[in-house]
Amino acid sequence: MKRFLILALALVLVLSMFGCSFLRKKAEEVLEPALTDVFGEKEEPTAEPEPDPTAEPEPEPTAEPEPEPELDEGWKTAELEKETTETGVEMIKIHVKIPAGATLRIVFPYQDDYTYTNDSDVYLDHKVKTSIEAFLPEEPLTEGETLTVTPQLTITTADGTEHAIECPSFTYTAPEAFGPKNLIGMWTLTTAYVEGMTVKASDLGVEAYFDFLEDGKNVHCRSHSADGSDEYTMAYEVSGYTITLHDRVSDEYATYDPETDRIKLESDGVVMYLERVSDDEPVAPATEAPVAGEPETLVGTWVLTKGVVAGIEVSVSQLGFDMSFVFNEDGTAAMIYQGETTDGLNWVQDGNVVKLSAYSIDLYDFQLKGSTLTLHETTNNVDLIFEKK
Repeated sequence: MKRFLILALALVLVLSMFGCSFLRKKAEEVLEPALTDVFGEKEEPTAEPEPDPTAEPEPEPTAEPEPEPELDEGWKTAELEKETTETGVEMIKIHVKIPAGATLRIVFPYQDDYTYTNDSDVYLDHKVKTSIEAFLPEEPLTEGETLTVTPQLTITTADGTEHAIECPSFTYTAPEAFGPKNLIGMWTLTTAYVEGMTVKASDLGVEAYFDFLEDGKNVHCRSHSADGSDEYTMAYEVSGYTITLHDRVSDEYATYDPETDRIKLESDGVVMYLERVSDDEPVAPATEAPVAGEPETLVGTWVLTKGVVAGIEVSVSQLGFDMSFVFNEDGTAAMIYQGETTDGLNWVQDGNVVKLSAYSIDLYDFQLKGSTLTLHETTNNVDLIFEKK
């Protein structure tokens, strides 16, 4: 019985398989034409060809390099602007674009060239400001001469190519030579540089004015401090920017600075600066100019009343000593220093110059002006001022 059941079950399976196969075949016969009408012919898959082991491998495709961006042609042209400082100095301002990695060079006729490299990776707006004199030839121009100047600029790009940069020209006319006419007017002492320190004249309690007169030959000087006032006129000369002041006893030398419009006077290690007095600035009232003394006024006793050190008045107590001279009618003289009297001196006078000697040896030269007798002590560059007792 058991064997019978197994055989029956196997028969059922065979019939089922046959039936399914039959049904599938019949379905394909019926459905395939309909599906073909809708979707078209059914493509049979094709086998991929096997690679040929002896064939050379195809190279990997390489990406085409992106084209470099074109440089902005605007960098090949510079802009130029002229300007004048408050002190009257003419300046040139050049504005130029510098590409990334490029170097700008400005050629000067007789100075070192200016160079600047743009180390960034973008364009750089660069401005260069310099004195107009940097573009002028080394040989000075004559007064009133006109010259047209075209600054020479080049830019060397990162690839090493040098490009000439177009720059506008400018016209320069040589100014009138500096001379006395440029000094005419009132100047005042503003600051002094003493032992490494800059000190205002007002802090020193000193007022000093220098009035360069219209004649272009003389300067009227007057000063005032707690120790008194002084006023006199002296001649001066100008050579270039150097001013020679023929002081009462010796010459002093000053220098005019066109960039700052100041006069620099240096004496015995002290540097003094004079500046112009503006029209609306108050000026200390002038006193009457001293009148030159007559020869006979010298006879008598003259006492030291003050000193002038590097243009600054100091008192006798600040000098640290007292001194006087006695001039006799017979041409003899005596010096009294710190209470000690020295006789046996002789004096002679030539106009306003008084020469003091001993045993035919010249000792001192005095300058006699008005009511003052000035002795210039060259060792310490000090003027000693004496007045008649």
